[in-house]
Amino acid sequence: MRDTPRIIAVVLCCFCLTSCWAPEEFTATLNVDQNKNFQFTYDGTVAFGLALAQIEGRGPLSPADEAEMKKGEADLRRTSGFAKADYIGRGRFRVQYREAGPIHSGKKAFLDLVEFRVDPGGLIRILGPEIPAEGRQQLRALALKLNGIIKVTTDLTVVEQNATSLPWFGGLIGSYQWQVTLDRTERPAILLQ
Repeated sequence: MRDTPRIIAVVLCCFCLTSCWAPEEFTATLNVDQNKNFQFTYDGTVAFGLALAQIEGRGPLSPADEAEMKKGEADLRRTSGFAKADYIGRGRFRVQYREAGPIHSGKKAFLDLVEFRVDPGGLIRILGPEIPAEGRQQLRALALKLNGIIKVTTDLTVVEQNATSLPWFGGLIGSYQWQVTLDRTERPAILLQ
């Protein structure tokens, strides 16, 4: 019974993150071209929320649980977009994920790390993850180590952005970058025309 609050927290986290998978340490890159197509890549670790809850509630996963998690590699590799999926222990996988296609309003990429919104005038708003204060607290309780970077490059005109790092040399070199951590309260955002 002492695990009940933690299990409830995990269920809430799962709803918050759309799945029981959570990004952890990663670099995500997004390119948007003039034809309003995108190319997205994710390179890093993802954590399985239920495993983290079990570790925090009862201690390390049993050898049998670790073996079951290891079997998940094959399932992930069969999922569209995964170029690599290796179980590294303690409910975590090292993955490489790729996705590309046309941009349309409401489209989301990998674990909702990126969301596209297109207004009637054709402006494209790209938003990073939004984790409410309660969700951040719950993820901390599970010892999630969220530490990622989202990088955006584009041929389109940038109207506004709240990046933590900007391209240099007149915008020709580098990318718009956002550090994504549980301490960051402002949602990453960039508006393209």
